[in-house]
Amino acid sequence: MFEFPSVRKGDGAVKLRNLISILVLCLLAAAEVRWVAPLLMRVPGDYQGELEFEGQLEQRPVADGQWSRNYLIVRRIDQTLASSGDRIVVQAGLRWTDTDGNVIAESRHVYGVDRFTRMNLPEYGDVRRTGQFLFPLHTGRKTHGYWDPHSPGFRLAVFDHSETINGMETYVFNFSTTGVDQDPGVGPGRVTVRGDVAGKLWIEPASGVLTDFTAQGQKYTVDVDSGARGEEREHWRLQMTSATKTRQVQHARATRNALALLELGLPALLLVGAVIALCVGLRSRPKVTAPADLRVDWDAI
Repeated sequence: MFEFPSVRKGDGAVKLRNLISILVLCLLAAAEVRWVAPLLMRVPGDYQGELEFEGQLEQRPVADGQWSRNYLIVRRIDQTLASSGDRIVVQAGLRWTDTDGNVIAESRHVYGVDRFTRMNLPEYGDVRRTGQFLFPLHTGRKTHGYWDPHSPGFRLAVFDHSETINGMETYVFNFSTTGVDQDPGVGPGRVTVRGDVAGKLWIEPASGVLTDFTAQGQKYTVDVDSGARGEEREHWRLQMTSATKTRQVQHARATRNALALLELGLPALLLVGAVIALCVGLRSRPKVTAPADLRVDWDAI
């Protein structure tokens, strides 16, 4: 009587284990990219940052007055006040001083920030802000809205071009704001003070880290009734200090490498493991044994 070839016991279980291993490794690779990497790369719950800028300020109090010149040191300090889940509350501001340490101007505000998207949370700040507080991971070549301590209000960063700095690709964005009211009240003769600002941001795209910054601005009087522009009162320009640029480039490179490991390196290793499991499964196919009555006795022929 004819019998089908038999399979060794346990071969089916081996194949099932291989299939489960392959499925688990593929799911882990997908989870690494989709959930684990964003979780580990979110803004820390104890986030803090410090940036330093240098520049020059020229002022005159009245139209016919002499221009005075001061060299500037501007520090931006961010410090987390509270953290809860996927959001933090940050106190951030700018302190403008001359080279002798005399305070020229100072600002300090409270921002609510989403730890994953790095966007402002309108309901958690001292003002209802929108846009980015920090630039996001994988910053795109597009226009980004943002509102940070350098901005008196919502501002647009418009992508201009990319540059390679120290072997690292960097995106350059332009920003500008005109006609910002700089006077809390209306001066004598119904004259107020307004300002214009323009500058550039250098962002490492993978990490979203600011690696360089320049800005220049001016203040001038405006007749409230006619809207006519009057005399200029102030000129200033700022740039990131060399030490801060070096530190920010190092921070951007470290963040980019960590992100590449989480989004590419570890998932690639998991997928390699899945391929190895597949190859092992193919090599350990069941051994087929022919029934005794189908074997040929060559000595009898």
